[in-house]
Amino acid sequence: MKLELELAAESIPPGGTVAGRIKVVEGGNSRELTITLTFYEHTRDFTIPAAQTRAVVHEGAVTAGDSYEFSLALPHDAVPSVETRNGKLYWELELSSDEPGLDTHARRELPVG
Repeated sequence: MKLELELAAESIPPGGTVAGRIKVVEGGNSRELTITLTFYEHTRDFTIPAAQTRAVVHEGAVTAGDSYEFSLALPHDAVPSVETRNGKLYWELELSSDEPGLDTHARRELPVG
């Protein structure tokens, strides 16, 4: 299975809506497609997910050529993305397909600010 993640906007303001489309390039036997938005705190010693929201986008098998719309609300108090020499605060969008055997994932960093 091969999936692509397209965003309606490349940068989202706090309180904005993260919207886009999942494109199925190669289909397969998926139980469900889930989109997860996670805020990470990263230093050279650790990376920790500090906040997370998730939504099921589709249930069942997918076929090449299918596409599915999604939208998630970014919190009004969302911390903007920032990177320094000591660490990084960032948001990541992850698409997961729950499948028999190994799952398929697609990830994309999402600039917030």
